[in-house]
Amino acid sequence: MEQLELLRVFPKRSCCVVLDGHRAERAPVTRPLGHGGVSLLMVMILKTRNGSGKVLNMPSHTATRWLIGGLFVLTLGQALWILSADSTPALTKIVSVMPIGKKSAVYEVLSDAGGATVPLTYLYFVAEKTQPDDQALQSLRRLTPFLVTRQSGAVKYVEGLRIAARTEEQVYSYSSNSVLREDGAVLPVTIELTATARQK
Repeated sequence: MEQLELLRVFPKRSCCVVLDGHRAERAPVTRPLGHGGVSLLMVMILKTRNGSGKVLNMPSHTATRWLIGGLFVLTLGQALWILSADSTPALTKIVSVMPIGKKSAVYEVLSDAGGATVPLTYLYFVAEKTQPDDQALQSLRRLTPFLVTRQSGAVKYVEGLRIAARTEEQVYSYSSNSVLREDGAVLPVTIELTATARQK
């Protein structure tokens, strides 16, 4: 590519360019014309060694690359946000333990890793009983809570393999089923949640 020119195109269906005495091939005008019927159409004239020229519509490759790059960054940002939102908060301490099954428990765990400006979050797990609490926290970090909410004391009672929970605070995640593993057996646990808005 040796020469780049900007040509004024009048309202015709096609145009042509004469370069160094040689007539270039005709290029159709397909873009909308501007005010008054006259528009500037960017064309690229490729001058070869024999002096001939060719008129081409010059696509905006730079703008296309910027657009693709912007969409990629936006998609990546959304993916990171989703992964961050779905990640389990840091577990701070065990608040309460309610027995379920033969040797397991429903754990209520506090997460206050966000500091004073972030509301306290409570996570509820079904897991095998572990002593002491620091070892239990290590085990719970590998599990998925069946309920994450701002409500403390959300689990009201346990009856067999059924857990009844109630909250008037925001619920971040909830699953109506969990799994209890005891003595090599895998037992399904049902969680019934009643969520209501706090009365003002």
